[in-house]
Amino acid sequence: MTKTQKLMSTLLLFVGVASPKRCSSQGTVVFSNFGAPGAITNALTAQRAEVGTTFSVALYFAQDGVSDQGQLVQIGSAIHINVARGIFSGGTYTAPTLEPGGFGMFQVRVWETSFGPTFEQAVANAAPQSGRLALAGESGILRVHTGDPTGLPSPPACLACAPAVVGAPLSDGFLLNVVPEPGATLLLLLGLPFVLLRRGRFR
Repeated sequence: MTKTQKLMSTLLLFVGVASPKRCSSQGTVVFSNFGAPGAITNALTAQRAEVGTTFSVALYFAQDGVSDQGQLVQIGSAIHINVARGIFSGGTYTAPTLEPGGFGMFQVRVWETSFGPTFEQAVANAAPQSGRLALAGESGILRVHTGDPTGLPSPPACLACAPAVVGAPLSDGFLLNVVPEPGATLLLLLGLPFVLLRRGRFR
């Protein structure tokens, strides 16, 4: 065996040993606010959000230490308020933590389903329904020590028990507010290219 072949063999062995651990790194959480003192509340009615498909609930994740809400991404499928008013339970969700059972940053986001299939689409939807834009809201950003599903498995972490590093914990509940309409300045900026284009056409 040549030196090149030995080097390649060593590299392949290293990749074969190291990669599975890296790829299988994951942590588990219970995606639920069941049992928490707070709940998800509709700010328009001052009542807890109704059970059914009116509202969608999704779990967002980023690696440990991230405090910028814009860097969190949705993991798993969205569910609905399905236990009682303002209370949801989606079972165990798995997050791609850097190590099995490692820490991660999580946030729960809720939106009015009729405005879009995702939180981002709903809050960006500028087409009013019943004279207003979507109802939407989110928990604080939570730092969670997740469960380890590998080796000797540990139970998934309680999301509603986790402390918040930004905003309020999920256990406090949160409000669903109407997404504010774009301000006059933003509308002007959005419409300016269209105005300039029309002026160019009719010269």
